[in-house]
Amino acid sequence: MGGFESDLRDRTAPVAQDFSADSRTLLIVFGGGAGGVNIPPFEFFRVTAAFPVNKVFLRDLDYVYYQRGLRGVAAGMDGVTAYLRRTIAAQKSERTVFVGNSMGAHAAIFFGWALEATRVVVFACRSFVNPLKRALGGDMRTLPLQLRAYWNRSVPSRCLDLRNVLAADARRTEIHLHFDANHRLDRMHARRLQEFPNVVLHEHRAGGHALVRHLRDRGELEVILRAALEGNVSNTPR
Repeated sequence: MGGFESDLRDRTAPVAQDFSADSRTLLIVFGGGAGGVNIPPFEFFRVTAAFPVNKVFLRDLDYVYYQRGLRGVAAGMDGVTAYLRRTIAAQKSERTVFVGNSMGAHAAIFFGWALEATRVVVFACRSFVNPLKRALGGDMRTLPLQLRAYWNRSVPSRCLDLRNVLAADARRTEIHLHFDANHRLDRMHARRLQEFPNVVLHEHRAGGHALVRHLRDRGELEVILRAALEGNVSNTPR
């Protein structure tokens, strides 16, 4: 791999890492269906450039909710979990913040929960993969990707629905879920997780599925990420 900036700009690089900070805080960001977070990864990390934390960015080059792992780095979801556990241990990270958007939000919650992250912050989350449930809910976005993920027999079915993941084990991990309440599908995906005590919903009133871009343009994304990294997030829904 090249340097952090060059790997961020290289759409074929599954991982970009920056461990230059003298910090025990690690920010782990999961790219979504187009390999980014609704804005180019280098633009997203420009928002965090002033944060004195170490950073990892992951891309699912197969676009199947990280079920096949990270090309050339880790095989399958178990491989991604093991890779991240080694990374966290190697950096002696005491505080881990997992972030994701859309498909990447699903991954951030799944892996953040598995690894007992300090905090998970996600935007416009897709909370389940099952294409029949999606169809019944009127969510036919990226149907080919949904079908590829759903029919991957190497992945336990419970992993495809975050409700099952969160209900299976108790964790101290905080999950902060940001979404545009005017966007019917994102609202549906978010509110089906609201019953869990670890989940805090943050409702916005603009931005649609491109909420991250909207928050970036308003200067709010930096505030949200800084609060998560510094531990100042309110548990009161917005």
